[in-house]
Amino acid sequence: MKNKKNIALGALVAVLGTSVAMGTSYALYQAFPEDQTIHIGANTNQDIELVVGAVTDAGGNVVTPDTDHVFSFDVGFNKTAESTYTQNIYAAKLSVTVTSDNAALLDGLVSGASKFKVDPNAEYYGTFWAGTAGEATFVAAEEGGSITASVVVPLDIETDLETKVTLHLGDDVTDENFATTIAEATYNIDINLTEPDAGFVPAYIVGSMADSGWTSVDRYMMVPDPKNAEFMWMYETQTGIFAEGDQLKGNKRGDWNEVTQEYNTIWSSGENSVYGQNGFVDNAIIGWTGWDSGSLYIITR
Repeated sequence: MKNKKNIALGALVAVLGTSVAMGTSYALYQAFPEDQTIHIGANTNQDIELVVGAVTDAGGNVVTPDTDHVFSFDVGFNKTAESTYTQNIYAAKLSVTVTSDNAALLDGLVSGASKFKVDPNAEYYGTFWAGTAGEATFVAAEEGGSITASVVVPLDIETDLETKVTLHLGDDVTDENFATTIAEATYNIDINLTEPDAGFVPAYIVGSMADSGWTSVDRYMMVPDPKNAEFMWMYETQTGIFAEGDQLKGNKRGDWNEVTQEYNTIWSSGENSVYGQNGFVDNAIIGWTGWDSGSLYIITR
């Protein structure tokens, strides 16, 4: 996808993500889309292009008690020419939804632990994201009629990440009840790549920079480190963002405080880091656990 900049759908701007519908309903079969790109706002409108690649069939395209429906597609992101987004990692929410009028089919897919996994062969992610953090199992919607698997994962501007979806019927779906209750079912599949929900709270580098004033601003927003063995926030510094002598701290919104009726604030531990000292320089990666028990530190690759 990174070599397919011309696929951008320029009319679809300033919306929340990209949605790919996998065709009309067929009896346990789906048509697959071409690459889709859409713009979203990050720091400014149209900063980021979230990209879902063409879906390919990696196995049987009819789900039965003996056959899984397996397919895959790539996900990634680009920066627009006008982008002010500072990082080469972007955290996005990937969702896959299966819709059907046949409740037995949907129940069977849930009982079969149907799921998707990003970077299934661990060719890019480190231990944390290559584990269960980078996968999602399907759950039923409260109102019925659909099941959805979704997870927020870090995307890399240089690397398209394969996503493998496996629709598997549980052992409770026998050949007999499949034939009598499911075999004529139809279903639709939708792929959505969007900004994270409001519940996803990022960490920030805050400090004595004039445009920060020790408050959180988008320019210094941290992102999940895709390469770490555990969950870690990271920020890649670049020339011209910080000045020598800037005082730095990690900052994140904490839990709601019923006493103060405000959110608690989490700060990195220890003394302020000073830009220009101890590895806090241009083209470095600053890491933080996101908890007040951890200090800012320099991640080495």
